[in-house]
Amino acid sequence: MNSSRTIGFLVDWLEDEYQNTILEGMAAAIKEHNSRLICFEGGVIESQLTFEIQRNFIYDWATPSNVDGLIVLSNSLFRETNVDRITSFCSQFHPLPLVSLTVDLEGIPSLLIDNKYGMKALVEHLVEIHGFRKFAYIDGPEKNRDAEERRAVFFDTLAIHDIIPEKKSIIQGDFREESGYRAICELFEVRKVDVEAIVAANDNMAIGALDKLSKLGKNVPWEIALTGFDDLQGSKWSCTPLTTVNQSLYEQGAKAVEMLIDMIDGKEVPDKIMIPTTLVIRESCSCFNRSVIDFSTIPHAGHTIPHAAGIKKERGKIKKYIMQAVEKAATTESPVIPDAVIDNLLDAFERWITANSDKKTLKVWNSSLVEIFKKGGTVMLCHLLLSVVREALLPYFMKGDSLHLIENVFHQMRILIVNHAVFFEKKKYYESHEENSTINRFRDEIILSLSEEQLMEMILERLPGLGIKSCYLVRFLETEGDNEKNSRLVFAYTGDKSLDLDNGQSLFPSHLLLPPQIFAQKDNHVMIIEALWHFDQMGYIIFEPGPLSTNIYGILRRIISSALQGMILYEQVKRQKNHLLSESEHLNKSLEELRKIIRAFVETIRRSVEARDPYTAHHHEQVADLARAIATEMGLSKEIIEGIRVAASVHDLGKIYVPAEILNKPGKLRDIEFNLIKVHPQVAYEILQPIDFPWPVAEIVLQHHERLDGSGYPHGLTGKDIILEARIISVADVVVAMASHRPYRSALGLETALEEIKRYAGVLYDKDVVAACLTLFIEKHYLLPQ
Repeated sequence: MNSSRTIGFLVDWLEDEYQNTILEGMAAAIKEHNSRLICFEGGVIESQLTFEIQRNFIYDWATPSNVDGLIVLSNSLFRETNVDRITSFCSQFHPLPLVSLTVDLEGIPSLLIDNKYGMKALVEHLVEIHGFRKFAYIDGPEKNRDAEERRAVFFDTLAIHDIIPEKKSIIQGDFREESGYRAICELFEVRKVDVEAIVAANDNMAIGALDKLSKLGKNVPWEIALTGFDDLQGSKWSCTPLTTVNQSLYEQGAKAVEMLIDMIDGKEVPDKIMIPTTLVIRESCSCFNRSVIDFSTIPHAGHTIPHAAGIKKERGKIKKYIMQAVEKAATTESPVIPDAVIDNLLDAFERWITANSDKKTLKVWNSSLVEIFKKGGTVMLCHLLLSVVREALLPYFMKGDSLHLIENVFHQMRILIVNHAVFFEKKKYYESHEENSTINRFRDEIILSLSEEQLMEMILERLPGLGIKSCYLVRFLETEGDNEKNSRLVFAYTGDKSLDLDNGQSLFPSHLLLPPQIFAQKDNHVMIIEALWHFDQMGYIIFEPGPLSTNIYGILRRIISSALQGMILYEQVKRQKNHLLSESEHLNKSLEELRKIIRAFVETIRRSVEARDPYTAHHHEQVADLARAIATEMGLSKEIIEGIRVAASVHDLGKIYVPAEILNKPGKLRDIEFNLIKVHPQVAYEILQPIDFPWPVAEIVLQHHERLDGSGYPHGLTGKDIILEARIISVADVVVAMASHRPYRSALGLETALEEIKRYAGVLYDKDVVAACLTLFIEKHYLLPQ
């Protein structure tokens, strides 16, 4: 193996900035130490969500066979359990050296965050500077160590100031953005609280809260102050930048790696290392950013040396002042301004004095901005730098017209910051758009793949375009008794070429993760392992990533896992179809007997879909019964009614391709996630179309999300182009869905559902179908089956 050490990182998700920033810090430290990082992304341990638990098996593959030590992101991995359970989980990895990140575990070196200092400073700022007395608090998960500490400090600090918040102003959250949104709904729409300031236990919940407060018309900060904790990028760029607490996530990742490497090398390490936190003041508490206040005035002339000679003579002192001031003012910004940038700026101003030309100064500043933005710098960092430079140099320009001229130069330099910021934002948007387009094309192509060969072709064609250097797809093999589980590397590419796996060396013991000859040849520094499953463990996929600050690996895992699930389902359908044809042709069954076989087939497929999605359990049954009742009310023939019932029983069959965590996501879906859901009618059509039903089942299912005005999907059909059976199922589907509970909302109720179809009768829904449905519920007191 080319790497000197291999470190494992156990993490729940890599789709949030919190985990990604920690991973970036790890990756930098790993590269510096010429080591390897294997990231095992396997969901929350003991989660209440089934699809999370299904992924947990990936942690079992972190063994001494493939890693020299482990870093456990404890607070995130165990957000729904206690410290004893974390300790028990970690014990299974003995004798591997372990580092616990963010949770203090007995007998395991731990890297901890000083939550107390940051939260105390935040609350004191709100009370002492702003005079707030009426507080609400959006709490984190009950058993989460960070949440417990922040909660305790919040209440203790308020108590020192004789402030005791009302119980109804404390809302339980879960660190996710959606819970912050729901907390504001509860506080203002249900409990009707009167508050001046809302403190959220993390930024994600604060951002969700800010979204809902805006929709309620409550201005932050002038009506209500709002703060977070973590200092994520979203807190900087929300519509009102959030006052928050920075906890140096990047530093946590880097220090955790260094700590573990010392342990692997036999060095002693402290039982605990505490990472400090820092209060970051922004507009959401009604303060202005420090750069606006501190650097807005013209410094007094305190120098007797003429400006040209003064700058040259005191160059070292000026540079030191600038560097210290920027470092102090930009504690939450990265990267550090390079020395060369400051030297070039001072050189440019000296030339400006002697040559009286601002063009060269602006040219140097323009080049400096390019470097700063390329390295991840922000608009605020550039403004801070310029403000400090202005403060340092202005005293040397207090005579004659110099002050007026130099202020013009600084003004032009500010304009250049804005120009570069716009350019880089447009560039980031374009790159993000291109990434999404590639993922969407990949999803559309792969979703209908019916063989592993087609799947592999699509992976090879699309993934390199996303910057993914290598990819390895591994499938578990069936084992008997206590035999060791073996795996097969079914596909691999590196660079832009697939590897030849026909040499008989693709079989290997699963605990090795990859065939030894391939693993030993890899000199990459970071590998990400994602679980693949379908009711059971299928295998895993390993990515050698390009970009780290992205959620594409989880998205790709969902898409590929769903495609493999679809292939399994397709094989099941083919077997069912062959059985159906065999029964029909060789046993000479009557039509009624044949229908019984069809019903059994439909029931098997329906249960397969519903087994993955507990929130829509019985949804098919309810839609089928309501659609049947509507068709009967409309006086349709028994043959058509039976076809409608059968089609409705499998109308969401295509969701077998949609990952369970998207179907059950407790919040707003991203565009790419909703686009994945919108494909499900087409997927169902491809599965059902080869089967020779007595009714147009495939066509009905394909069209059940179409709408009369063309706003539906997947083909935007209008009016009578949508077959009657599909128009009936669409109304039944809407009524049942709105009347039922969903992860992202509570049940809206039957009354709301009926009002919906009545309002859009003739626009989205067939008038005759709506009329029949309303008659059933209002006049004939129809009840959905329970």
